[in-house]
Amino acid sequence: MAQASQPLRPCHQCRRDRKKCIWIPTSNVCERCQKRSFECVFDANTNTTIYTNSQLWSYRQSQSLPKPQLDLNLQTHEYLPTPEQSELPKSTLMTQTIEAFDAPLVDNQDWEYSGYLEDPDLMPTMDDYLLVYRWLTNDGRKPANIQNMDADHFLRTFFTQSALSRLSACALAVDFLDTSDATSFEYYRRARKAVIRESGIVSFENVLSMYRLYQFASWKGQPLIGMQFLKLAFDMIKELRLDVDPDDSPWLQHLQLTERQKEERRRAYWSPCFMWSQAYALSFDVFEIEICMDSVRPPKVVFDNGTLIFDRSNFHLLCKLNTLLGKAKRYLSTPPPSITELLRNESRPQFYNLLNSFYEYVPPELLLITEATVTLKASDIERFLGQLGQNPVSIMVLNLFSHTARSILERPILFLTNLASCMPMYLNTHDTNIILSSVRECLSSAHRIVNLIQFCLSTKPSNLQDAFAAFEAITVFWFVKCRMRPAWRALVDPSLFQMDDVKRKVDIVQEFVLEYEKRGVAGMIPPIARCIEAMVREMQRAEGVGGILLQEQDKNEGPEPLELGMQVMSLIGQESEVDVKEPYVFLGLLGLEVSGGVRWKCRSEEGWRLFWKVYG
Repeated sequence: MAQASQPLRPCHQCRRDRKKCIWIPTSNVCERCQKRSFECVFDANTNTTIYTNSQLWSYRQSQSLPKPQLDLNLQTHEYLPTPEQSELPKSTLMTQTIEAFDAPLVDNQDWEYSGYLEDPDLMPTMDDYLLVYRWLTNDGRKPANIQNMDADHFLRTFFTQSALSRLSACALAVDFLDTSDATSFEYYRRARKAVIRESGIVSFENVLSMYRLYQFASWKGQPLIGMQFLKLAFDMIKELRLDVDPDDSPWLQHLQLTERQKEERRRAYWSPCFMWSQAYALSFDVFEIEICMDSVRPPKVVFDNGTLIFDRSNFHLLCKLNTLLGKAKRYLSTPPPSITELLRNESRPQFYNLLNSFYEYVPPELLLITEATVTLKASDIERFLGQLGQNPVSIMVLNLFSHTARSILERPILFLTNLASCMPMYLNTHDTNIILSSVRECLSSAHRIVNLIQFCLSTKPSNLQDAFAAFEAITVFWFVKCRMRPAWRALVDPSLFQMDDVKRKVDIVQEFVLEYEKRGVAGMIPPIARCIEAMVREMQRAEGVGGILLQEQDKNEGPEPLELGMQVMSLIGQESEVDVKEPYVFLGLLGLEVSGGVRWKCRSEEGWRLFWKVYG
């Protein structure tokens, strides 16, 4: 309890400015007045005591006074879990709530009152707090923790966080909890208003806020809209020098950061790096930055007083893999001068060396490898469940993308089996073996990708990023069925392409992608879904006629010619702001067309289309 001589009310200056008044007993003035050399005047009631909310509660109980009633009726506040649902200790839940209410609503930063009213859109509400609480604690079933920030601290200081920090978290929370799109877009609109309000403010919290806004835009299928926020995050990372590990930053020593605070700074660096590397792997429309993988230590598990604050994270591994995929995408965007150059290119072994060194860097317990290439066994499922642990999404993405990397490195050579000039009878044994090796690698990767997606759908919630790996697998199956020459098909290992098994896996992937499209993930998913539908139609027709459908044979049949692009539109309902950009994908169709003239919109497609025409 505070000293008895502490004034009951703030001084006149702090009351006028609506700031927290912190009284200094030794000088009988408050901190703000002393700092500004103002005259500090208190009301003449020195024999009073100031209590916190929790102390007032205990005092009222001891005096048998009426208790204030806080309406937590679930019909009004649906976000609070019932005591039966909550698995957290009651003391932890109560402490988080009390601390959130005890914290002052007004920031402690020194700014003078300017006479304007705060925008209601930027003010915190209890509904906002409960929404974020549900998200970070999984409806009260676990302690608050998340990979990219100190969730426990965020909840305890929720009402003193900036409007941008609060609203960006609310937008993600609504989307994560599968609430209405209208609600999530409304929080996004309010967060954009906060961005304008806090323009020019460089802070650690704003780095995380910009990251969350980009993540929200990506979840809604509009990564190009969110790219502006990711760019702002990296600008602040450079200015705050977050790209240097806290243990190697002598300029931070005076802050005496705890291990928990140091880890949050590391996560604030790795989280935007992961999102950028993912965009770099899938698109050419990404700003260039230099990510140093060794300047900041990898994320680690952190406990504080027995409470898990940060769980294991694989952001640093995904950054390495995505960067490799992005470099391969850019390398393959330009076709080689000739078929001989494609078969004997020295860059492909270099990429494989990088990929193999990545596998050596990854802990073996994170690799989900089936015992058999084609089938997913019950023993595989049991083993994978033990390996996933508490972070299934990033482990699944890590494995799906690693299989995809092998496939895209080999797919240009796979596509040679469509050319009349590359029939086995015209090639020497060495070149024939190179092509057959690429065919085996692509088919093996396609089977392993679909096996992992099938496992994911049956055991864990799927993730949007899985769709890009799924598209690579379907493209391989479609090509082997509908474009590969019979002379090459006869040389393929029959176990790698059994039509009944391929049809079953194609159906699984198509259903998976269409389900994501139904969830309203506009922008990124529709081009992939339309292309897969066209591939499935062509595979069904090829099965009906008992052979392949060469591109020139059915170029005038089917639907009208269509170039698949990604619609870029506003996230706040302005339908007039619509543009068509290159879709997010690892490799596209490399200049080929699906039945009916369905093409992929990409700057690299025309060059490959000319390559196949010249050497066909």
